[in-house]
Amino acid sequence: MAPIDNKTSLSSEEKRSLAESARLCEMIVEANPSDTGALETLIAERFARHGMAAQIERFERAIESMDAALRAKDRLEKDYMDYRLSVEAYDRLLQSLPETSKRLALHVGTGSLGDVTAVTDARRRALENLKRAAGEVERARQLAAVR
Repeated sequence: MAPIDNKTSLSSEEKRSLAESARLCEMIVEANPSDTGALETLIAERFARHGMAAQIERFERAIESMDAALRAKDRLEKDYMDYRLSVEAYDRLLQSLPETSKRLALHVGTGSLGDVTAVTDARRRALENLKRAAGEVERARQLAAVR
């Protein structure tokens, strides 16, 4: 922690008050990590009492970073959901293609229809990519869970 501008050390009462503030901050974050309003108010009140404007600014920047990280996580979750739904729809289409091709072959002949192996490979690649994306999202969720 940077030295305090107007004092060289804290009194025992100031240390006790800061320790109490730290415990309260931990309780607030444990109760609801995404609600930064109560945390901001507590920090501002406690540090203003001790004349620690520089520390308040650092905490405000940290809270802004936490808010930005939460917004990024929300975007990740939404994008992953959209991607998963798209891949699952694509998979269902590819899965139904061989049966549909058999029915079409009766009308247009087998020469003009696509290769079944290519369809199977496309389906396999799509599912592999979905599995890889799911793993990456899960790793991001684990990072968010660590405090």
